[in-house]
Amino acid sequence: MPVSFNLRVSINRKINIEELNPERIHALFFSFLPESMAKSLHADNIKPFSLSYQRFFNSNKEREIGSFILKISFLKEKMFPLFVKEVSKAGKDKNVVIGKAKVVKTKISSVNYISYAELLNNAGYEKDIVFQVITPATFKKGKYDNPSPVPSLIFKSLFRKWNHFSRLKLPISETEFIKLVKRHVLTSGLWIKTEKVFISLSFKKLIGFKGRLYFYIDTDNKQLLKVLNALSDFSEFSGIGRKTTMGFGRIKRINS
Repeated sequence: MPVSFNLRVSINRKINIEELNPERIHALFFSFLPESMAKSLHADNIKPFSLSYQRFFNSNKEREIGSFILKISFLKEKMFPLFVKEVSKAGKDKNVVIGKAKVVKTKISSVNYISYAELLNNAGYEKDIVFQVITPATFKKGKYDNPSPVPSLIFKSLFRKWNHFSRLKLPISETEFIKLVKRHVLTSGLWIKTEKVFISLSFKKLIGFKGRLYFYIDTDNKQLLKVLNALSDFSEFSGIGRKTTMGFGRIKRINS
């Protein structure tokens, strides 16, 4: 069962927002976890969570902050109660730091969850799919970033995460699904821009795209339409592309 929520983190001193870069947010998340759970997550090739700190990617971001909100999603429901238990200890029984600041308070809100069965059963047969990419998304092409919203890359990313974490497998093979996506999912419009984002204070960077994506599904194949619509709804929990555990690839489906 995918679950998403907001985590407000209050710290004991103001820090420059640039310190909350993707690597630092990723490390902060793991510092909330017990060591055994952190090791298990690091070992997974496909990660069962995504993070987003949207304000870091904003062009008009403030310089200094004393609190911030992370958007967190888990793709396995058993992770949520464990995380709630551990994060409640921060500032009390557990010392959690970010840079030179210390976490003094945490609060969870806006919890949203839905089962994989509900996602699939509730999915419609819409042929127009619209996404808003909220934080930069990118894919991998060889050793380079591929900041292009290619439908087959987007839906392949979603398909793999669904089948990896859900006991309810999608009713089509990955090979057949990708073949049908390449044939029937057309890009009907793009309103995007690319951005170069520094992942850490050591100037490692990643190039991604943000903006509005419009896709049209050119088929009456009900099974394919159902799966594509279910995955489109699932995307709000999973994110798309690379580095979703560092804040990249946060996406929202827009009613067309």
